[in-house]
Amino acid sequence: MSITTNAAIEFFGTATDLSNSVAAVTDGAFSNGTTDLDAFTNDDDANYAAAVLRCQYATGTVGSAPYVNLYGRLMNVDGTDDEAVPDASYQEKPFGTFHIDPNWGTGTDTVKSIEIPLPNVYTSQVYNFYVENQTGVDFATGWALTVTPKALGPHA
Repeated sequence: MSITTNAAIEFFGTATDLSNSVAAVTDGAFSNGTTDLDAFTNDDDANYAAAVLRCQYATGTVGSAPYVNLYGRLMNVDGTDDEAVPDASYQEKPFGTFHIDPNWGTGTDTVKSIEIPLPNVYTSQVYNFYVENQTGVDFATGWALTVTPKALGPHA
């Protein structure tokens, strides 16, 4: 079956690798959103995006139900004032959860993708993203987060 004219389909913006100088992330801890990852600017004013996490573990075995949470922080929401940084006691903007295969081994890249909302307060909203490692083992350095804005539109 072919997609008919004017049917709603997804359009994709440019994928942005936000990795900067990503440090290891201890199990149970949050990444540093301002040094590990570059800020993401939603130039397309998209309502949602695909987020892809690539990571590996230096040692150990992940837990029985490992996951990595993705949090966001909207920047410049009132002039130059930003939302609060997410941490163990403040988790205001959960964007989604990457579920990790419990059979995944040490030194092997895992790649997981989720669809996330992009709440916008103004045009070209700027976000800082943070990951919370809940896998049972530490992330190795060099992990990456890529964000691709998406939108629905009519099929030609």
